[in-house]
Amino acid sequence: MRNDISIRNGKIMLDGYTVYDGVNCTITATPEVQTSKCIGDKGESSRWMDVKYTGTITRRRATTWLRDKLNAYLKTGKTPVFTIQGTMNDKASDYYKKNKSITTTATGCVITSDIKLLELDVTGNFLEDQINFNAYSVVTK
Repeated sequence: MRNDISIRNGKIMLDGYTVYDGVNCTITATPEVQTSKCIGDKGESSRWMDVKYTGTITRRRATTWLRDKLNAYLKTGKTPVFTIQGTMNDKASDYYKKNKSITTTATGCVITSDIKLLELDVTGNFLEDQINFNAYSVVTK
């Protein structure tokens, strides 16, 4: 029997605080690929030149964190940055038995999406923020 890693198990930390209202979190590394070909070559040669880190966190709004980031920018003019850390730790998975948990830390994160200031909807349920971000660096253990 195979026990795949469940993405329901884990935790999210935002600037050192546990996010209890997190719905999902994704951190992605996208390589910048340069491709070259010379006369007479049948195929192309490719190599990685750099990596771009992006991510998304969806959370049910329970704090003023986003508003505080916006207000700090409006007051100081400094781009607000944050650190996000996610840990996948499904102890019942085969992956955990062999490797333990996966922890990914993204630093120098900058919000790249809209920030909802107000949302009302007669047929809606809960206010959720989808926060897209770029990260300066990422470490995965």
